[in-house]
Formats: sequence, C-alpha cells, structure tokens
Amino acid sequence: MNNITKIIKLIVGVWLLGSSYLYGVNIEVDVLNENYTPVSILIVNFYTTDKTNQYFQKIKNIISQDLEESGAIEPRFTDSNVINNYTDFSENEDLKDLISEYSRYSSITLGKITYNENTQLYNITIVIFDSLGNINRKFGYKLSKRDLEDSYSNIAHDIANEIYHTTIDLPGYFLSSLVYAAGNKLMMADYNGKNPEVLVKTKERVMSPIISPDGNSILYVDFFKGESTIYIYDLYFKKSTQLATFQGLSLAPVFSANGQDILFSIANKGVTHIFRLNLDEKKLQKLTSGYSINLAGNESVDGKYLVYNSDKSGKPEIYLFNNKVKTSTLVSYGEGTYFTPSFSPMGNIILFTKIINRQFVIGLLNLGHQEKLVAKDQAVESPSWLPDGRHIIYQYAYKQQKGEAQYGFFIMDLMSGYKIQIQPTKDVRDPQISKEALYMKKINTKYSF
Repeated sequence: MNNITKIIKLIVGVWLLGSSYLYGVNIEVDVLNENYTPVSILIVNFYTTDKTNQYFQKIKNIISQDLEESGAIEPRFTDSNVINNYTDFSENEDLKDLISEYSRYSSITLGKITYNENTQLYNITIVIFDSLGNINRKFGYKLSKRDLEDSYSNIAHDIANEIYHTTIDLPGYFLSSLVYAAGNKLMMADYNGKNPEVLVKTKERVMSPIISPDGNSILYVDFFKGESTIYIYDLYFKKSTQLATFQGLSLAPVFSANGQDILFSIANKGVTHIFRLNLDEKKLQKLTSGYSINLAGNESVDGKYLVYNSDKSGKPEIYLFNNKVKTSTLVSYGEGTYFTPSFSPMGNIILFTKIINRQFVIGLLNLGHQEKLVAKDQAVESPSWLPDGRHIIYQYAYKQQKGEAQYGFFIMDLMSGYKIQIQPTKDVRDPQISKEALYMKKINTKYSF
C-alpha cells in the first residue's frame, strides 16, 4: 500500500464520520437541559366496528411504540366507552365535562374506524383535544380495504406524528425514512430500521449518504479502487447520476440549505478543501485555502453560515464560514479533536464528534462555546439530526468480529437521554433520517375536517 493510499484511508476512516443536512424549522429546544420528564398523554381506544377492530389493534401498537420510544411522550390508553359515545367528536360542553376528568394529561386523542357498506370505504377519524377539552386537531383518512391493508402502518406513523406535533409543538419523524450505507449498498428503511431495501449496489463501498432538503434525491460517495466519486440518486426514477469528475478524491458531500448547491471536499496533493457546486449552472467555487484538511458540515437554516471542520490551527477544530463576507471563525475551544459538525434544525446548536483521551464521543456546542457530551458508547461516529431538533441518530460498535467492528445505530432523545437501538444489517454506517415522509410514503387519502 503506497503512502497516498494510506492517507486516503486515514481521511476516509477518521474524518468521514457522517453529517446531516439542515431542516428548515424555526424552533428552540433546550437540548442542553438535563432535567426533563416525558409529557403524559391519553389515547382513548378507538370506536370501532367488528370489521375494523383488527386494524385498530395494529394501528394502536405502532402509535404506542412510536411515542414511547421517542422518550418525549408517555402515552396511556383507556377504554372509555362514555367518551366514545360522542362518535362525531364535536366540541361541546358535555364532552368538555367528560374530558375534564382527564385534565392531568397534556392531550387526549379520540378516534374511530368505521366501514361504509355503500361506498365500501373505511373511514378513520382522529381528534386531538387539550386538557380543557378544546379541539387542537381534527383529521382523517378514507381508504379502500386494499389501501388500508397496504398502508395502515404509514397511517399509524402519521397519527403518531400528529399527536407528537400537537402535544409538544415539534415536527414528528415517525413517517420519515432512514438512509444508510451497508458495505457496497445504499440502503433505505423506515425510521426505526424496519422494512429495509437496497437502492444502489456498487462494486466496493458506499459512503456518506445525504438526503436532499426536498426529499427527492440522495447524495452518496462511491469509493472504488482507491478513488471516490459523488453520485446523486433520484428516488423517483431510481437512477444514479455521477455529479462530476474532479482531480483528486471527492469527499463528504452535503446539500446547501436551499438544496440548489452541493458542498463537498476535494483531497488533492496533500490538502483537502471545500468547494461549492451549483447544480443548475455547474459552477464550481473554492471556499477554503491553505495547507490544511477541510470538510463541510452543513449550512445554517438561513444559509448565512457553513459549519465545517479544519486542522489549520494544528488540530481538527470547528469553524463557521460566513457565506457573505467569505471569512471563517473558530468556535470550538475544548480539549480533544473535533469532527463532523452540523447545525441543528433551529440553528443554535452544533452537533459534533470528538476524540478525547483516545475515545470517540458525541457532543453538542452552542454559539456561546458551551459544550455537553451526550454519547460515549463504544466507537461512536456519524451523528446527524432528526427533524425535531431534539433527537439524533449515530452509529456505534456493538461487537468485534474477526478483528473488525460491527456497527449498529442509536436514536437518542437529547432531553431525556432515552435511546432506541437499530441493528438493520451487517456493516452499516453513516445513518441519516429524512426531514419528512419521502414521496413514496405520502398519504393521499388524508383530509382535515
């Protein structure tokens, strides 16, 4: 193995730990706060007919699992036929009086599933009340029997999203998709790793998948015979297109905040610099300079700043690049070496990987230079944000096999510390979860009333 190949493998193996794109959500979540109690809610067992009860049980199980595993919500179920006698769920004083008995809960969800013999359609209606009996959200779904059989899982995730958003005012992620690399395959699955499918199979290794802000495409690196090339996979046409050919290694691609540009690094002649490529005009712009290794994280929600990684100070640190005046500012001041920075959806917290005392850890950094380490599992890497700005996903090593680590993923609630474990397939890396449901999971039968 020559020296160039060794350097390439060092860059790829240590620096290319993953990143996340920025979700355009204007929210503030105190993820540095260590005192959090899950929000308690009540879900009344849905009013159903004999023909529809089986679907309620399936939907109930998925909703319960989604909310419980978020670490943010503590759902409770009750079989209250008194409340469900009001099957139109209209807001009235009698119903408010009944719901007032459950005022200790932050929200109360009522639902029903019925079947119309004339139209041969199933109708699912959901109403979410606050603790005072006021209606916060009313929505439903009309489906044929086949549609319900095929999509009850997506509908359950969507209901969980609505409950999550209505209760704690943050976007849900239960209908989002997980994208990750698995050896020579680009993979996609449900957010919790279920129902995996292969999108792309290459000759050697897939790295660094990143979903576009609009959810229509995925960037990834194809690493083959010591060379790396960036591709864009179109989710609708199920086709990969090579981004461009550049002299040197193309690494760590991310979408810009508006999705119109690609930010990536080119490693060539001993240095690695960040470039911006406009997807329409194919115009290439160099952003960093000097004798250093620089890798992009992502842009702030307003597109004003790029957070990136550089060793120009003598060790890997986190910098902010001002896109307007083209200047950089150091923002990390702690011990150890920093990698893979990315702005949170609200733009006020930076997620990073750090090596300190020979241990990989994951941490948070605010713009006041306060740090908090949040994950110290074995060989943690590749952290990225979920759309609500209070959950992250990252990879960790759960066992050694023939001298090589086997990786799985954790989704962690930064406020409660609750984690769920995902072990989809062998040799998985670089997880990322989409901003919202990708087009193939869109529910066209949904309505508000």
